[in-house]
Amino acid sequence: RYLNAPYGDIWMLLRPLAYKIHPYMWPVIGKQLSHIENITIDHVSDFYGKHYCPANAILTIAGNVDAYKSIRMSEKWFGKISDNNKPERNLPREPEQKEARTLIVKREVPYHEIVIAFKVCGRKDPSFPAADLISDLLGGGRSSRLYRRLVMESKTFNNINAYITGDTDPGLLIIRGRLAGNTDPDQGYRQLRKELDRLVIQGPGKRELDKVINKFEATRQYTNTSVLSKAMDLAYFELLGDAELLNREIT
Repeated sequence: RYLNAPYGDIWMLLRPLAYKIHPYMWPVIGKQLSHIENITIDHVSDFYGKHYCPANAILTIAGNVDAYKSIRMSEKWFGKISDNNKPERNLPREPEQKEARTLIVKREVPYHEIVIAFKVCGRKDPSFPAADLISDLLGGGRSSRLYRRLVMESKTFNNINAYITGDTDPGLLIIRGRLAGNTDPDQGYRQLRKELDRLVIQGPGKRELDKVINKFEATRQYTNTSVLSKAMDLAYFELLGDAELLNREIT
């Protein structure tokens, strides 16, 4: 939980609680300015040569194009580039977390905020779509369960949302709620946990579940209307190791 923490600090505070070994505990640009100041040009050059190479790249072609011509042009412009061995992705596995980790931060900010994170499976796991639907069911917009019950009905929170990080390795389901007025943070936390427990015990109703499934399918179909989105999705699923999964995900 985080109380009175500015938006920019949330991830800096959350990562060390959620991860103890995996590199996800590190922000992309480092934890502090010295991490950038102390880097050497040799380090940058070695990193670039190792990771920014054809063996570690994906070329995606989408749109109204001739397949044979596209392959021929790709070979013409990229075929002569020297290849390097693809770097092996061998990251340490985060150990199972068996205890809750809590941090309370107090600062001079205009509102209290509660953040809860739960471990979820990685992007390639068969259970990932279910985790995605649960995040939408809980906090995906004004008609979601948490928004209706904690913002519109009890007025405990001014705003609340839920989302998953969608990481390749096991990631997080994050719930963020901004408390209303002078609501006691402990009271807000108890009400939030009560709603989460209710979902675990009772499960979602058919109408509620159908709504989030329809939203997921509509979003996927809408993105397919853009050539750029198609290209990006194809590249991403190929990066996961199965470009065909893009076509099977809805089914």
